[in-house]
Amino acid sequence: MSVDRSLHPHPRVTVLVDPRSGGEALERTVAALRAVQDERLVHVVVAVEPAAGRDPAEAWRDALAAVSNPAVLVLAAGLEPTAAWVEGMLDALERAGGSAVAAPVPGGPPRPAGLSFVGHPLDDAVASRTSDPRTLFLGDAWIASRHHLEAAGDAAVDLLEPARTLDLGWRLWLTGSGIVVADDLPIDGAPGERVDREVADPIRREADALAVLYRNLDDGSLGAALPAATALSPRRLAAQGVPADRVHDGVAAFHERLDALVEDRRERQARRRRPDAELVELLRDPLRPDCTDPAFVDLHHRLVRALPGEHRFGGRYRVVVATRDSLAPRMAGPGIRAWNIARELAREHEVRLLSVTHASLTDPDFSIELADDAGIEDAVEWCDVFIFQGWVMGGRDCFQRDDRIFVVDVYDPMHLEQLEQGKDDGEHNRRRSVTSAVEILNEQLERGDFFLCASEKQRDFWLGSMASLGRINPATYDRDESLRSQIAVVPFGIPDEPATRTRDAIKGVLPGVGADDRVILWGGGVYNWFDPLTLIRAVDRLRTRVPDVKLVFLGMRHPNAEVPEMRMAREARELAGELGLTGSTVIFNEQWVAYEDRQNYLLDADVAVTTHLHHIETEFSFRTRVLDYLWAGLPTVATSGDALADLIERDGLGLTVPPNDVDALEDALFRLLDDRDLAEQCRKNIQVVQPAFTWSVGLRPLVAFCRAPRRAADLALGEALDIGPEPNPTAWVRYKQVFVSLARDGDWSAIVRRGTNLVRRLARGVRR
Repeated sequence: MSVDRSLHPHPRVTVLVDPRSGGEALERTVAALRAVQDERLVHVVVAVEPAAGRDPAEAWRDALAAVSNPAVLVLAAGLEPTAAWVEGMLDALERAGGSAVAAPVPGGPPRPAGLSFVGHPLDDAVASRTSDPRTLFLGDAWIASRHHLEAAGDAAVDLLEPARTLDLGWRLWLTGSGIVVADDLPIDGAPGERVDREVADPIRREADALAVLYRNLDDGSLGAALPAATALSPRRLAAQGVPADRVHDGVAAFHERLDALVEDRRERQARRRRPDAELVELLRDPLRPDCTDPAFVDLHHRLVRALPGEHRFGGRYRVVVATRDSLAPRMAGPGIRAWNIARELAREHEVRLLSVTHASLTDPDFSIELADDAGIEDAVEWCDVFIFQGWVMGGRDCFQRDDRIFVVDVYDPMHLEQLEQGKDDGEHNRRRSVTSAVEILNEQLERGDFFLCASEKQRDFWLGSMASLGRINPATYDRDESLRSQIAVVPFGIPDEPATRTRDAIKGVLPGVGADDRVILWGGGVYNWFDPLTLIRAVDRLRTRVPDVKLVFLGMRHPNAEVPEMRMAREARELAGELGLTGSTVIFNEQWVAYEDRQNYLLDADVAVTTHLHHIETEFSFRTRVLDYLWAGLPTVATSGDALADLIERDGLGLTVPPNDVDALEDALFRLLDDRDLAEQCRKNIQVVQPAFTWSVGLRPLVAFCRAPRRAADLALGEALDIGPEPNPTAWVRYKQVFVSLARDGDWSAIVRRGTNLVRRLARGVRR
């Protein structure tokens, strides 16, 4: 190994030149690098020159150990870099925020477009199907972060090219943020012919391909791929002209390595920071045959058809949806949302729906399970993508795994709810509840790879929270400046099928409600952040103008036993009793209505209502009951101030009123009950907006994510933004920058003043 250090004393990049083609090719590259040196580009050149009989991979490992610079540039002999090209590659590496950047080599062999699920490169026939710059293949010219090369581990000395470079590229994905192709940075020259570019012995190629699979796939993927790969190997070798008595030698050679590979696999899987669910996308077209021989293609097709249904290679993943709410015929909002998410994703994936509270539903398309702590750990172990709400995370260690993708549904800002709900629990318990909710949410925001919220206003709220925790940082911003790939709006939805009456449910059925009465429906629970008291007072006045009016509270007792009856529900009962309305004008339906029966209650009403208090929870809430009102085509009266009230007002879906205004609320209810033309126009307007709120439309961002799930860019790098105090050297660097600027202006007094202040701060141990 020769090392040239006759360059700038503070190099930014080490250049490793693979000299295996030797001769003129190596001379061309060395000459080009000398020209770069003459332009004083900061770098060191290390040429990997293994001694006779020494494995090139060992030479590579030793060369890398000698590197002390932050970046490593690797070139095949014969390529001719310029100073501008090297600077461009350094800039590309910094912009990508990733592990490595590969450059096109116009004079070299084509870069494979993908990889078959049995470990063999695919040609570029599928390259035009994607504009994604990510790749598994480093090629002949690439630059990488030294840090990520070290994290990827030692070179696989038992592999020859091209398996060795593929193995390294795979590891850069498993342990870091992978490889992107810089299409705008082609390099001049042509790599010389390398002896082991295509291993002469096809049997060795087979053994190497199997070894790469064995090392890098996770247990689930390997269980599907390895049996197929070993079955196809003899057919591939036969198609390449290997004698019949030797076509099984590739698999045999792999088996002979297994003892050494077992420990290597264990160590490599321990380094993993990405799940196969994300990496399979990089294979591009993994189920396409990599050989055209008819016998091979026939067996390949039969093996693909025989793959287990949950295999990852066809874009079908294992998805868990978890909620703390009950999954039963009577469900509240969180359970309804989780169930509909599971239904939609089960069209494309293998799905398990979990509750940590109660589960008695069944569905033909996915399993529904009650899970304790061990069950949650088992589900995390099983899945590729884990979607959850609220308190499910609960400090469980299994959520800290780097090799799983976690989607966090923060449609319910539960810490704001606790501000109101906790008022009944005493000041100490209230503070503890709010603090606990904040801690759980922060834990979720720090760990999540993808987030769901219910409205644009909520999204702004959560972006602020994420920014304060360092989750909006160069890595996440550079992947997507809009951050839509990090947090998406997925509102609560309505069924795609129209609401259809199957029976009478309120009029002439509930005690106190006549068949011809006019019904105002309160379509959910009564919680402390709502305002049923103003509504009851308004209805008390309204009955003088509409004697047959009835106000029906649809469900007083929450289906989740962990949710107690709240103070506001008790006060509503007391007020209705004091006014003499209970059972005659105000009807409290005690039992929660079954989810599959709710449309009968909704379609038996004339007007829907939701009223709330004016506080912070209102501003960021998303009243799920209003979506049911839209589904049933019910004109709605709502207190202004939240996202759905804005929708009602903007699109003419009903009327909105100020908070705590009895007169305005009475008048709005009267108008919708009395003015048939107004009510009918509201119903027509509702029909216009309904399609946008169906589950199939609203869940599109989540469906798209699950088709190509990815770790969050910053978490895959293993480094969220450090927003803590800056170290002293940074303060010195900033002072030097200020010094240069002030020196240009000749402001020497400011230089002295700032320098004195800096020294004082550092002396006090204050880091700025």
